[in-house]
Amino acid sequence: MAFGQETPSHKEMIYLAYVAGRPDLWKKEIVKLNDIYLANPGREELDELIMARYGYIPFCIQEGEKKEVSAELEEARKNLEVLREADPNNPEADALEAAFNGFEMVINPFRGIFLAAEAKELTDKAYEDDPGCLTCISVKANQLNFTPAIFGGSTEEAIPFYKEVISLYESGQEEILYDWNYLNTMVIMAGAYEKLGQYNDACAVYEKILVTEPGLNWVRNNLYPACLKKAKKNNN
Repeated sequence: MAFGQETPSHKEMIYLAYVAGRPDLWKKEIVKLNDIYLANPGREELDELIMARYGYIPFCIQEGEKKEVSAELEEARKNLEVLREADPNNPEADALEAAFNGFEMVINPFRGIFLAAEAKELTDKAYEDDPGCLTCISVKANQLNFTPAIFGGSTEEAIPFYKEVISLYESGQEEILYDWNYLNTMVIMAGAYEKLGQYNDACAVYEKILVTEPGLNWVRNNLYPACLKKAKKNNN
C-alpha cells in the first residue's frame, strides 16, 4: 500500500508505525490527536483518539514498556469515561472497557481474577448487544484467545471470531485501507493457529499477510520463518 503525495493522515501514520514496528511513531500521532481533541472536543476526535490508544497499548505491552502502558491506559480510561457520558448505551464502549481491563491485567496481575470476570461480562454484553460491531467482535476474539481456560478462555473458539473480523474488512463493510487492525487481526489469528499446533494454517495466514503488506518485515523475517520451521518439523 503506497502512500500518496499529500500529507499522510493520522490513520496512515499509525498504519505506518504498525508496519514498521515503531511505537514511537504511534505515540507521536496520539500526542497530535490528543491536542486536536483538546482544541475541539468532538465525538469524531474522541473516537479517533480512543482507538489510537486501544491499538497502541498492546504494542507497548509487547515491548515490555509497563510504565508507558500504565500512563496511556489511565488516559484511555478518561477518554472512555467521556464517551460513556455522551453515549451510555454504546456496546463498543463496553468492549473497549473490557479490553482495557485485559491490558491492566498485564501490569496489575494481583487484580487478575476480578478484572478477568468483569472483562468477560462486558465482552459478552457488548457482543450480544451488537454482534456486528467490529470492535465488539475483536475484543470477543481476544478475550477467548488470551484468557486462561480456567476463566473461560478458548483459543479454538476464538478463531471464528477472528475470521469474522477479517470478513468484515474484506467484504467492504469496514474500510480496509491503512487500517492496522486488519493486519493485526491476521497476525493474532496466525499466532492462535500456532498455539493450537496448526502450523500449516498459521503459515498460510502469514503468507496472506505478506501479500497484503509486503513491507511487514517483522512478520517476513521472524514470525513466518519460525512458523515454517515448526510446520516442517510437525509434518515430518
